[in-house]
Amino acid sequence: LARDLDDARVVTLARHRAFRWASAAKVELTASPQAPLAVLLAAGVRLRPDLLVVDSLQPSDAAALGDLLSAGARGVVAAGEPQAMAGVPRQSVDVVVSVGRLHGSFVVTSIEDATGAQLFAYQNGGGFLRRTATASFAGTVHKAGHGEALSSVLR
Repeated sequence: LARDLDDARVVTLARHRAFRWASAAKVELTASPQAPLAVLLAAGVRLRPDLLVVDSLQPSDAAALGDLLSAGARGVVAAGEPQAMAGVPRQSVDVVVSVGRLHGSFVVTSIEDATGAQLFAYQNGGGFLRRTATASFAGTVHKAGHGEALSSVLR
């Protein structure tokens, strides 16, 4: 997703250097594996990104991410183990994408909105199925002028 944003200012925060793509507008912040991500979160926000990408979120980092989101931060994509993501206040999140393993590969198993309603879910043998056509974030998307695009995806 971040690679396709062209000139958008993207800040990546991680404990590894896996975000390797060329972009003059990308800033990559890397923490040591033992360091809390909270310090990098604060630094990343001060860089005023269009998109803040947080990877390898640990349970100890969830409160800092929750505080950031509760304070109104937008354009944040975070990835972490389920126990880490469970510590982030659900009302601060627009979309939760769950990933699992299938035949040795990672696949999206479900997409939920902030209320926990499944928008899409993967069913073995049945593929990826739409569950609901009304997402909790639909009003925000419509105000931003992307309502038709959202509607076409959720049909």
